[in-house]
This record gives sequence, C-alpha cells and structure tokens, in this order.
Amino acid sequence: MAIAIREGKELNLLGAEWIAPATHRTGITAVDTVDPPTVASGVNCRDYMQCRFDIVKNSGTVTTLEVQILFWNSKQGAFMRGSKLEVDELPKAIVTDVRGAIVFLKVTKLEGTTPNISIDYSLS
Repeated sequence: MAIAIREGKELNLLGAEWIAPATHRTGITAVDTVDPPTVASGVNCRDYMQCRFDIVKNSGTVTTLEVQILFWNSKQGAFMRGSKLEVDELPKAIVTDVRGAIVFLKVTKLEGTTPNISIDYSLS
C-alpha cells in the first residue's frame, strides 16, 4: 500500500519510490557455506522499509530449499543472521522488513537433481 503519491508515483514511508525487481543472485547450485565477508553482494535498502525476494528455479529439480536473511551490522563489520525459512514451492516471494539495512538472502539448504535457482529483489 502506498503511503503517498508524488507525480503519479507511489512512495513508501520514507518517501522513496517503489522499484521494479532487480537481480540479487543468479546461478545458485549449492548452499552458501559462509556468510558474505562484505556488503558488496548485499542489497542496499537505504530509504526502504521492505525487501521482497523472488526465488525461481532455473533448471533441475529442487526438493529441499531453506533460506536465511542476513542483515549487515556496520559496527561489527559483519552480517548478522536473521530468520530461516523453509521454502515449500517455487517460484516463491518472501517479504522482510529491512528498515534501510543492507541485506543478503543466504541459501542454507538446497537439495534436488542439479538444482539451479536465482533470487531477484524489489524494494518498497
């Protein structure tokens, strides 16, 4: 739901425009064994309240998929682990409150026959 309209565009609580989906990660074929060491691979959600991650299967089969949202803590210089979610079907959209944070969607379980997934994001 838009909080305000400016020049025909919907705005969020912080006055930022909603953006169209963009690529977060692509060609994922295995679990992430470590957290990203820097913010470079994260999604910068500055001025946004929510991030929607869209997970899609590119090829193969996916029998088990679990993801975890990570939030960047600039004081600690590391990602902090948030909630995990087992994904029961693909494609799947996951919405999380971000409150301007830098976030990353980590794959913690991925099983199937040559699974290959991608993750897009959109901010609001």
